[in-house]
Amino acid sequence: MKNFIKNFSCLVFIAIFYFGGTTLLRNHYEEVKINFYYSPVYVTFVTMVFFGAIGVVLALSRAGNSDRRAKTLKIDYSKLLVLGLPSLILSMTHIWAQLGLFKGFAWVYLYISTNDYILILSSIVLGHTLISSLRMEDAPEDVQKEDVRKDTKTIDITIR
Repeated sequence: MKNFIKNFSCLVFIAIFYFGGTTLLRNHYEEVKINFYYSPVYVTFVTMVFFGAIGVVLALSRAGNSDRRAKTLKIDYSKLLVLGLPSLILSMTHIWAQLGLFKGFAWVYLYISTNDYILILSSIVLGHTLISSLRMEDAPEDVQKEDVRKDTKTIDITIR
C-alpha cells in the first residue's frame, strides 16, 4: 500500500506539471498569434521549470528510504558533464536562437521553433540528471565507530 501511494502521488505530480507546462506554452503561442510578441525566455523558463520538474519527480521516485546515520553528499561530476551539460544546451535553444547563433541556419531555427518535444525531452533529462547525480554516502567516521561497536574483535588490515 505504501508503494501504491508513493507511485500514485508521483503520477499526480507529473500530471500537474505536464498540464501546467503545456497550458502555459499553448496560451503563450495563442498570444503570439494575436500580438506577434514571442518571448524565448518565457518559453525556456516554462519548459525548464515544468518539464524539468517531471524529471526531478522521476528521479526522486527512485530515492530509497534513508536511515538516521550521518551522511555525506557526493556529486557525480561525470554524469553532470556527459548528460547535464548537453541537455542544458538543448533546453536553452530558444535563447540561443534569439541571440543569433542560428543566423546561417534558418532551417534549424524553424525546426526548433515548431517542434518543442526536443526541448521538453531535454528538460526532463536535465531535471532527472541534476537529482540523480547527487547521492548520499555514510560518513567515514560513523562507519568506523559502527564497526567497533558491532564487533570488538575485528582487526583492521591495510593492503598497499
